[in-house]
Amino acid sequence: MAAIFALGLAVVSNGQDTVTAPYDPFTLPNWLKFEPGATILPNPPGKQEATTTSRWQTASCSQVNRIGRRIVSTNQIVEFYIPTFAALKDTSDIDYVEYYVRYGPKREKVWLQFMFGPLVDRHAPRDIHETAIRWTWRIWDCNGIEGRDVRGVSSGGIRWRYIDVPAGRFAAYDGVPTKAADYFDRILDTMCCGKCPLCK
Repeated sequence: MAAIFALGLAVVSNGQDTVTAPYDPFTLPNWLKFEPGATILPNPPGKQEATTTSRWQTASCSQVNRIGRRIVSTNQIVEFYIPTFAALKDTSDIDYVEYYVRYGPKREKVWLQFMFGPLVDRHAPRDIHETAIRWTWRIWDCNGIEGRDVRGVSSGGIRWRYIDVPAGRFAAYDGVPTKAADYFDRILDTMCCGKCPLCK
């Protein structure tokens, strides 16, 4: 099944019939609204609606201008940049490191979490099977290494997002208000491909 978004319409084809329907931007995350070559997966994981772009190549960090404090994943697969003014704390042990970026005053704070290490489990939101949340996702690619960028939004505007980094492990926020999600997304959207000696 393929979908092309243009001129306010979604043209969906299953190989036999083509149906044209109004395009609702709310159903797609910001990174996909203007992304060419979008495809809709017929049976996404968790029986939720999922939308992805085929083989999205993330920019190399050496080719983009980033400002801020740098967070590097295990094996230097990807990097993120945190604003210098952001409230950032970190913790580590022999086999992992965690970073937390705070949004809001201390009594009402929510967090964006980064966790990297060879033994760190893959992250999944606690609400991944909640049918009231619309989940969308895309595949990102850094020189042959792939991961998933998954987003969720409830009817009330509460949002979720996690970026899976193979051998990494993840960057995520869970169940935060719109303003916090917008702030965290600006940080997550700085993701670029690191030097990664294991990449091809």
